Amino acid sequence: MGPETIDLIEEYILYLAPLRRSDPTDEQDRMLIQHGEQAFHEIGCADCHVPTLYTGPHEVAALSRKPVPLYSDLLLHDMGPELADVCGPTAKPGELRTEMLWGMRQRDRLMHHGEVEDPRDAIMLHGGESALSRAKFVQLDLAAQLALLRFLWNL
Repeated sequence: MGPETIDLIEEYILYLAPLRRSDPTDEQDRMLIQHGEQAFHEIGCADCHVPTLYTGPHEVAALSRKPVPLYSDLLLHDMGPELADVCGPTAKPGELRTEMLWGMRQRDRLMHHGEVEDPRDAIMLHGGESALSRAKFVQLDLAAQLALLRFLWNL
């Protein structure tokens, strides 16, 4: 592949539209997702899975300082001993970069190692700095847990 082809691929990727959240037509489903988003914030998930980050300055105005719904802070966090065998570059064992939840509904594998299929299982693996949020999730009633999970599958 020559440099011209690589430049064309880079330009194509640069201008891809961001993945949008699904837009449920059912009012009950919309309310469930809204309730789940509220629970997501209340139990502290949004402390690390920050809903929106902004692009930096860019010479193309359409790309400069734009909101991106990553649901990540892109930082390393101690995730506890359960994940201590997973270690990325410059990270200590157990430290992982906050996974982006953006587009989660398009994935069939979750977490950094890709061994989890169910978002509830992913939540239960959260330890270390996120152990309190995991504990708060467990303390939610079943309806609130299901709403939070539905919210995640909407991203």
